[in-house]
Amino acid sequence: MNMMCFKPRNFNIKELVDKQTYYILGDQAWKLLDIRTKMTLDKLKSKFGWIIIVNTWMFKSTKYNDSQGRPFTQRGFRNINSTVGVKDGAHYLGMGIDFDAYVKNTGKRIDPNLVRKKILDNIDEFEYIRCLEIDINWVHFDVMGHNDHEKRSSITDNKILLYSLKGNSKIIKRN
Repeated sequence: MNMMCFKPRNFNIKELVDKQTYYILGDQAWKLLDIRTKMTLDKLKSKFGWIIIVNTWMFKSTKYNDSQGRPFTQRGFRNINSTVGVKDGAHYLGMGIDFDAYVKNTGKRIDPNLVRKKILDNIDEFEYIRCLEIDINWVHFDVMGHNDHEKRSSITDNKILLYSLKGNSKIIKRN
């Protein structure tokens, strides 16, 4: 398997990049996402069986849009023209994903705190996750470790940053 061209079985590239990136690169946009990001998404889907919603811009209408009914466009890879988040953050490097999870049979949204708990309870199966954001109403994970960016210099392979914009951040050790 060519790891650079690895494509998750359960996702379409349109779900993981913005509209502009897709229309410029098409299927080549897979190369913008870190292999660890793609593998983690696949593993989350196969482990828990959730419906995982990242971007929804490609749908005419969907119940999975934001609370105002607007499509999600910036929850996966963010191109340099995006105004969301910090420019050198995980999303801009293809290393971060925001998502909501839903029960497959009922379509009921799963509370993001429960999703994070399930991930943390099984963290040894998600060896590439280096950060989970907390105190937000969606799930953010990223795979950006200390070798990927200087702002993660305190994170090592056996730790995970639980990041909070509200000042409740902490670092936990893996089992």
